[in-house]
Amino acid sequence: MKGKIKTFEFNRSGFDEIKRYHFGLNWPSVYLIQNTKEIYIGEAVSVFNRSRQHYESADRRRLDTIHLITDDEFNKSAALDVESLLIQYMIADGKFVLQNKAAGLVDHNYFDKEKYRELVSLGKVVAIGECGLDYFHLDEDSITKQKNAFISQIEFANEVNLPLMIHLRNNEEDLSRNVYAEALDILKKYSKVKGDIHFFCGTLEDAMGFIDFGFTISFTGAITYPQRKNRARIVDYDEVIKNIPLNMIMTDTDTPYVAPVPYRGKRNEPSYVVEIVKKIAEIKGLSEEEVSRTIVNNAKRVFVI
Repeated sequence: MKGKIKTFEFNRSGFDEIKRYHFGLNWPSVYLIQNTKEIYIGEAVSVFNRSRQHYESADRRRLDTIHLITDDEFNKSAALDVESLLIQYMIADGKFVLQNKAAGLVDHNYFDKEKYRELVSLGKVVAIGECGLDYFHLDEDSITKQKNAFISQIEFANEVNLPLMIHLRNNEEDLSRNVYAEALDILKKYSKVKGDIHFFCGTLEDAMGFIDFGFTISFTGAITYPQRKNRARIVDYDEVIKNIPLNMIMTDTDTPYVAPVPYRGKRNEPSYVVEIVKKIAEIKGLSEEEVSRTIVNNAKRVFVI
């Protein structure tokens, strides 16, 4: 996994810069705070908030520079893994005194079932997810961890009787594995509930496999883009949308990414979902009103709302 590294001063002026940085306020990241002799390694969703908390520590006040490591593909589990690896490297290297010693060097539990059970008990949760498999980097150790977590999440959805919101992504160049086929096999083995396949970008055969199992298929602004023909794995959204039933289709934005045409390249907004509805109506030769009404009804049916 490649990561972007951005360096700031570890002081109040530097914290203001972190707040303005794209990944500084609300994105899973790893950070290293150091001087020439000591270092602290951690991970946080908001490095801005976490760095200010560290600044209250006398030990941390001795440090003068903070490096933020993240990228568009980072999630919480990726940040935990990178944090643990960096701690191992620093311990082995011996160049710095590690302020947090081996505190982050643990076998992480990526799905705390009891924490989510508390959230479900509030009565406002309509689905479990996003959960699923991401093969973008095709790292076997990561895939094994993902599958174990996915099975735990499916079993949890069964326990609380809530539908699943599934995230699945293939590697775009390596055709040796199909995340959709592997996820469907896991669902057929473990799932007693149904749900939705978020941000679908598979084949018609993939889509029909999930539909036959009772899952809806959800499309994003990507369906409004020209087909990309310079990839080994080509997605033909028109073919999929034309040939699957409207009562098994949903839409989603994946905000803040993949804004539909005519907003492509801008920050995505939930209101832009109307452009996805328009495109589905165009592909299926139906009115926008019929498509919109049916999709809303589909969402009410799947999420029991």
